[in-house]
Amino acid sequence: MEIGTPDISVQSASVLLIGPDRTRRGALTHALRRLGVEVKQEVAEYPSYTRTAALAGDECDAVLIDLDADPQAALLFVETYCALNKPVTAMLYTQNGDPELLVKCMRAGARELIYLPVEDEALTEAIVRAAARRETQAPRRLGKMHVFHSAKGGAGASTVAVNFAVALAHETKAEVALVDWNGGFGDLAVLLNLSPRFSVLDAVRSPERLDWDFLSTLLAPHSSGVRLLAAHDQLSVTNGEHRAEGVEKLFLLLREKFAHVVVDAGRTFALPASVLKHAESVSVVTQVDVPSLRHAQRYATFLSEEIERRDSVQIIINRFDARNSGITATEAERALTFPAKWRIPNDYGNVTGAANAGLCLAGQSSPIAKMFRRMAETASGKAPKAVSKSWTLFGLKKG
Repeated sequence: MEIGTPDISVQSASVLLIGPDRTRRGALTHALRRLGVEVKQEVAEYPSYTRTAALAGDECDAVLIDLDADPQAALLFVETYCALNKPVTAMLYTQNGDPELLVKCMRAGARELIYLPVEDEALTEAIVRAAARRETQAPRRLGKMHVFHSAKGGAGASTVAVNFAVALAHETKAEVALVDWNGGFGDLAVLLNLSPRFSVLDAVRSPERLDWDFLSTLLAPHSSGVRLLAAHDQLSVTNGEHRAEGVEKLFLLLREKFAHVVVDAGRTFALPASVLKHAESVSVVTQVDVPSLRHAQRYATFLSEEIERRDSVQIIINRFDARNSGITATEAERALTFPAKWRIPNDYGNVTGAANAGLCLAGQSSPIAKMFRRMAETASGKAPKAVSKSWTLFGLKKG
């Protein structure tokens, strides 16, 4: 689209303004408002990664950043913001004409450079270009994240997570990211019969160098279509020791590249709330016994308060057998105070055999395999197929 066509009006445009220098920021704000551009927000500092992610969610046509106050911080913000919100144009305003610095600006993702003192004509043309560019860009769609917590040791969260991921890859016919966040004790590589060279630790230890080109080399491919980021095996290091910014950046990159990201969070609360809040579902896996149900209820309550979304937290009852359990499903749900989204049938023999052989259950014809496929169908937005007449929803034969 050519500049100056009537299809794009500068008076319908909106921008964010980032810069610690109040005088320079004020001059730009005055110039923008004189042209009829809406300044949606002024930020008087270079934002942290968490704040940048929040700003990237705001609807606007351009973000203007002060390059001179701290060039390194400004370029880091541009790089992060552009990765988070590709349709929005990043503009840097400066009094510096250093060619080497300008090359760095382009590499970071900046599309416009505004020289101070600002001229109305140059500013108008840059804003019109930004608005036109945004109109031609498809809105950013991030993948769905599914997090599995274990209420108690041995509850089976890893088994559920890995088989759900495999079933999801089969159902969607697309690669699924699987992250083992159970630092030091992760079993997903064993369950998939993989021997990854890299782990979560390699991904988050240096946030500044973490990008998709680097991250893609850390993911171990599985024949099912799952790509695993394995847990590290260092017992002295926990995932929670890493900076939140690195963890947030990791999961954002994964959600940009995969329609579904499955996370085995184990029994820890190491995932930052800022990551959990973006999860499509947060599941607590438990068994039907009093200690497990008690732990599950406490976990679910804590997580719902942490992410401030109770409806995203759900319970999965694992190894459920209505005939041999001393606690009914109704009694279990009453104790949990959360609904049981799924009840996975007890199939100890198949589960143990698959784990020992490094095989997945999702491709089998057993009741537990059918349950994982139903979970995947629901997560992918499809209506679950009708349950076979010879089996109930929980894998129990009728009559």
